[in-house]
Amino acid sequence: MLLFILGLILFFSLHMLPFYPEYRAQLIEKLDNDTIDAEGMYKIIFSVISLVGLIFVGIGKGSMEFIGLWDTPRIFSIYRCYFNPDVIYFDGRCLYAE
Repeated sequence: MLLFILGLILFFSLHMLPFYPEYRAQLIEKLDNDTIDAEGMYKIIFSVISLVGLIFVGIGKGSMEFIGLWDTPRIFSIYRCYFNPDVIYFDGRCLYAE
C-alpha cells in the first residue's frame, strides 16, 4: 500500500510541474550545459521519473489484496447469459461453453 501511494504522489506531483512554468524554466536553466540540450535532458528526466512512479503504482497495486466494492446487478448477469452465443442455457442455469 505504501509503494502504491508513494507512486501516485511521485507521478502526480511531477505532472503538476508544467503548471508552474517559472519553476520549470529554473530547472531547465540548471541543466543547461554546452554539451547537452537542456530541454531534451529535462524531458528525459521527466519521463524516467514518471516511469518510476508508474512502476511503483503497478507493483503497489499488485501487492494489495482485492476488495470488492459492489456486486454486478442481476440484470447484467441475465443479459450475459441469454444474449451471449458462447453460453448454453440449461435447466435454469447458464453454462459457459469452452
